[in-house]
Amino acid sequence: MRKRWGIWVLFVLGFLCCCLPLLAHLYSQKEQEQVIATYQKTIQNKKLDVKELRKQAEHYNSILYQTNGATLSGEDALLFGDASYASLLDTTGTGVMGSLDIPKIGVELPIYHGTSEEVLSKGIGHLQGSSLPVGGESTHSILTGHRGLPQSKL
Repeated sequence: MRKRWGIWVLFVLGFLCCCLPLLAHLYSQKEQEQVIATYQKTIQNKKLDVKELRKQAEHYNSILYQTNGATLSGEDALLFGDASYASLLDTTGTGVMGSLDIPKIGVELPIYHGTSEEVLSKGIGHLQGSSLPVGGESTHSILTGHRGLPQSKL
């Protein structure tokens, strides 16, 4: 009787270990969906001027292109500071600047400011010093991500 009990316990533990990566992925995916939904609702509910947000991002991209990454001074230097950069396109105060949707593989991930380990564990990171991802001529956004985490699908 005890032998059977031990076998069942081992079977259940083995099954749970096999399911852990799937459960971690599902949890992470749900969390990312909530972040994206919150970002989109914030833009709609606050009736934020999307044109103004885009204009600020395009101004950032324009200065980045004109200076070719050179050291700046005055007002332009403030625009490229950490606090100012982090506020661009961040309507929720969570560091999210948008989302990346790849329909072919069924992935939609939030884009965060920066490329730290913490950011990459939550979604896609935007490399500071590259163009903001709003499109346009002479812009080159660098988005970073990896699939090295059990919950990552990218």
